[in-house]
Amino acid sequence: VFRAVLRQALVDPAAWAPVGQLGNDATQRLIDTLARFPAVTAIADWRERVLFGIYAARGAHFNSFHNPQAPVPAAHDALVSTLTELVLRHLGLPDESPTPPAV
Repeated sequence: VFRAVLRQALVDPAAWAPVGQLGNDATQRLIDTLARFPAVTAIADWRERVLFGIYAARGAHFNSFHNPQAPVPAAHDALVSTLTELVLRHLGLPDESPTPPAV
């Protein structure tokens, strides 16, 4: 569905409005939640850094829909992991997820 809306939005930008609003609402909820944590608010320019991280992750995600050569994995779990790492590194926060066992 998302891919279809994205394609339609290339022809009719108004088709993107509900998806864009949903993304803006989710982003604002995230900002409001993060604002409660001193470890986050202690980061210089944290709001701008969070927004940049979100938009960078979204851009990478959207690119992966149309570009099979995109440097983001297509599998859901791998994509989420890659985007999470991108945002955490951008914010300078430690990745506290468990390390997968060596193969």
